[in-house]
Amino acid sequence: MHWILIALIAPLIWSVLNHADKYLISKYSQETGVAGLAIFSSLFAVFALPVAYLIDRTVFDVSFVAASALIVSGIFIMLCVFLYLHALKRDDASHVIPFTLLTPVFASVLGIIFLGEFIEGGKIIGWAITLLGAVILSLEFDEGVRVKKITTILMVSASFSIALGDTIFKYFAEGATFWQAIFWSQAGFILFGVALLFIKAYRTDFRKVLKMNNWQIVGINIFGEIGQTSAVIINSYALLLAPIALVTLVNYTFQPLFVFILGILITKFFPHIAQEHLTRRHITQKLLSIAIMSIGVYLIMV
Repeated sequence: MHWILIALIAPLIWSVLNHADKYLISKYSQETGVAGLAIFSSLFAVFALPVAYLIDRTVFDVSFVAASALIVSGIFIMLCVFLYLHALKRDDASHVIPFTLLTPVFASVLGIIFLGEFIEGGKIIGWAITLLGAVILSLEFDEGVRVKKITTILMVSASFSIALGDTIFKYFAEGATFWQAIFWSQAGFILFGVALLFIKAYRTDFRKVLKMNNWQIVGINIFGEIGQTSAVIINSYALLLAPIALVTLVNYTFQPLFVFILGILITKFFPHIAQEHLTRRHITQKLLSIAIMSIGVYLIMV
């Protein structure tokens, strides 16, 4: 099988998970709040720790600095999820996800600052083009031209957070085994959830989630974890078959496109699950921004 067919599977899985998140938020966030779902998701990582330990009994054989840094990387990744869930509550998945195309922009800047990576002129042009696409995506045309401030702030912050978390992870994971890195970053997930529990409003939201005793929440989270793990494994296999820049480009370009296509199909055939804005103006805006930002990401990656 050609590498690109394998590489396309991961963003397809991630796009399905994005709509699963939207469904979960749409159905339960009014009762529990997004924070309750975010805490549930972060604490779910507690099941990953014993698995990592059973696979690699050397998970504790890392330095204090490396373990602490990997925990911090996990915290930033969960902060991204927290902000992303808030954005999903406010807007369509097909409008929220394209903002993740800003992640390579932030990652390349952080790579220059902290990893000493070289910057070329083409990458600067790529940054500018990607930011232009983000500006177009941030606009709202329903009642005159205005900026969707909250959604934009949430997703720009989420993109920066995941880029920072990945940068820290890459820097400190190089001296550790795969499962050591996973163990401590997952510990960061749990610590983030525990920290949210110290906020009374968030703690109340989480109690509501537990009192609901709804297996649908548990089922979707289990489905999400299985899907996420499967996507990571498939993506890792694709990285063995093709250059990392090409595989990453496929991920960032096709995930927003798949989310957009799935949004149309769900709205048309399963409106009880989700309904997205499908006016000609909304479709044009989303496709244009995805196309422009994909070109920018391509210039950053090559």
